[in-house]
Amino acid sequence: MPSPAPACDLVALDVGGAALKAADGRGGAWAVPFALWREWRRLPAAIASLVGPLAPTRLVATMTGAIEDCYPSRAAGVAGIVAALEQAAAIVGCRGPVGIYTLDGRVVPAAEAVARPLAAAASNWHALARLAAGLCAGRRGLLVDVGSTTADIVPLGVAGPEPLATEDAGRMRSGELVYTGIERTPLAAVVRSLPHGGLRRPVASERFAESRDVWLLLGGLPERPEDRDTAAGGPATREAARVRLARSMLLEPEA
Repeated sequence: MPSPAPACDLVALDVGGAALKAADGRGGAWAVPFALWREWRRLPAAIASLVGPLAPTRLVATMTGAIEDCYPSRAAGVAGIVAALEQAAAIVGCRGPVGIYTLDGRVVPAAEAVARPLAAAASNWHALARLAAGLCAGRRGLLVDVGSTTADIVPLGVAGPEPLATEDAGRMRSGELVYTGIERTPLAAVVRSLPHGGLRRPVASERFAESRDVWLLLGGLPERPEDRDTAAGGPATREAARVRLARSMLLEPEA
């Protein structure tokens, strides 16, 4: 959570399915785990807890959480997330209106985002791609953003992002949205077998372990014993990751 700080004019948020992220525009950035699909009723309070210490006067947001199955449709998801943002803004005393970033590169009023849900439902990749394109100094480039759940691969032209599609289904079909991430990808979706004891052992098609467990065991991610958003609900530690990986091969923990 951010430490109390002097009031800032604006805090930018990304409301995802597995995490909430915030930035204050002054070099401060924070991310907290939040299982939206399970805890959507707590979203206003969670946002308020994250941004409250910053005492912002206005909130703007991108979102990817509208696709989560706690919402019957993207339109319902956008409406629900926008309502949660407005409730959170009221809780922390924001004076300015909530703004939502859309795929045409604008920050629009909440009512417009609700009226145009497909333009708001998954817009964070576009905001990042615009920033990256601006850093390319008029040259072509390629943005690769690997997150906890997905990876975005976006061609950058001299005038800005040049994606083959903008909606989720089209981006996944084109290969520009890949459902492989550092933390939440089921192990069986990445490999069919693992080396163990001189053998290649099949990996069970079950959610026994995730990509986070591999990174923990290899030292690529820090241990977070307090974080139990793992496949088995155990701690995010190397020893617990080793047990989860053993279970994915149907081995005993001591193997």
